[in-house]
Amino acid sequence: LEWVTGEAISSVPAYVRNKAAQLWAAAVGEWYGRKPSAFAEAFPALLRAAGASERGADMLARCLVSLDEDIISHETGVSEARAGAVKDAMRASGAVVDVFGVSLRCAASCSAAGSPAGGACLDALARLVAWADIGLLANA
Repeated sequence: LEWVTGEAISSVPAYVRNKAAQLWAAAVGEWYGRKPSAFAEAFPALLRAAGASERGADMLARCLVSLDEDIISHETGVSEARAGAVKDAMRASGAVVDVFGVSLRCAASCSAAGSPAGGACLDALARLVAWADIGLLANA
């Protein structure tokens, strides 16, 4: 996951960062939804990077938006079973709670710093809230 969360990603154009996020989302859809242990670092590595820097928060938002647009949303053409498997794996592993908590902290800190990553994190949160169990999010 270094290619998504590393220092070099911030120096590449936005469209390349978007493509990296789409590749991450495709990997989550392919492996994490079928067998979470096969891609166990998918969320922890991304969340560590998001908590460490503004560029990490930016990539977190990009990855979550790509996950929603490419895998989870009903408009993607991905089977509901596959999308459901990813969501179920995220719930079972605790990733939903972790993603929500880190995204909320990133949105607050980036917004306070005047960074556009704050708004991007809020957009990602709005997508997560649409399908995540409110009981899980209330305690995050």
